[in-house]
Amino acid sequence: MARSGTSSGSPSFSERLERLFAQRRNPRTNAPYTPDEVARATNLSAGYIRYLLSGARDNPTLATIRQLACFFQVDPNYFFGADEDDPDLETITWAARRLPPGLPRAALREIVEQVVRLEADRQQGTAEGSAK
Repeated sequence: MARSGTSSGSPSFSERLERLFAQRRNPRTNAPYTPDEVARATNLSAGYIRYLLSGARDNPTLATIRQLACFFQVDPNYFFGADEDDPDLETITWAARRLPPGLPRAALREIVEQVVRLEADRQQGTAEGSAK
């Protein structure tokens, strides 16, 4: 199903959507979401989602992009960002934008520091795994 991306070398819409399908898990089954599950949750047709995944349709409407972004909890710009290929970063950004206004700066700093610690732990685990 892999495509070559856009002419600028950045991943195509279908590649970005495919990545979300591969990386996000259904909390009930711990398996990747299926097009049918996403269709039921977004009121899009499963066939259309399959077309988007395959690249047969590559110009979804803004409403469709918003529905998919909301479902996968990423900013709609995730589908267009040339250098923002990290869905985890997109999820953090999406969540941060929904924090209550007036949240103390110290609380935001603690959240960011926790994310940095988790990322460092993850990278250290990856480095140790590749050294074995």
